[in-house]
Amino acid sequence: MAAVYNVPLGGMLYIMEVLLCTFNWSVLIPALTTCAIAVVISWIGLGNAPLYNIPDLNISYSLVIWSILAGPVFGYVAYWFIWVANKARLHSHHNWHMLLVCFINFTLIGFLAIYFPALLGNGKSPAEMEFDDLDYFVGVELSLILLVLRMLICWSSLGSGAQGGLLTPSLANGALLAVVLGGLWNLLWPGTSFSAFAIIGSVAFVAAAQKMPITAIVLIFELTRIKFNFLIPIMFAVSGSVGISTLCMKICSQKK
Repeated sequence: MAAVYNVPLGGMLYIMEVLLCTFNWSVLIPALTTCAIAVVISWIGLGNAPLYNIPDLNISYSLVIWSILAGPVFGYVAYWFIWVANKARLHSHHNWHMLLVCFINFTLIGFLAIYFPALLGNGKSPAEMEFDDLDYFVGVELSLILLVLRMLICWSSLGSGAQGGLLTPSLANGALLAVVLGGLWNLLWPGTSFSAFAIIGSVAFVAAAQKMPITAIVLIFELTRIKFNFLIPIMFAVSGSVGISTLCMKICSQKK
């Protein structure tokens, strides 16, 4: 992960926060060392550049307030996205029916991709478009359509028996949802770039969906090289997102 995405610190934190769930020195030092070595070697073939190119962005009071209000929304949607995804995996096909179901599922995805090419792949394409609203302008309506379709095909693919992680899909979902919410916010308080909304929304969604707030924050800085002052709205959004996601988890567990 560290080498593929050029995220040495994010890769190290992913090992500690998600995989091993510990911050002991005995884990930190080898994790940091191996991630650093992997990234340096990857520079030979991949170069040392951020995965996503973003325009020059600045924060504003409007963006900070939006991040406070929108954070819980990302947490709520992220919780149910992962909940349905886990159910789809649990009830996925593993016998000969898998061939037929996969054929139907991916044929439908191919048909949809004729009209919405950004549906293909793991989510890097829509995230890249939302992060750079100067070269690409997706808009609120198309973002909403892509969000709904991407979530549906993710669930249907997992239910069909396909395997794959949800980190980049969560990143894309967060960016798409952020543009929808940001577009509505701009009607009340105009002036904020859609790219700024998308970056903050993506990290808030990933933090809640993958249960890794610290790793998610570091990842978005390494993936985009965004200005450090974006840490404030990002922290507000992540706090609200993870808080609501955790609350949803507790409420659902109590009902069981």
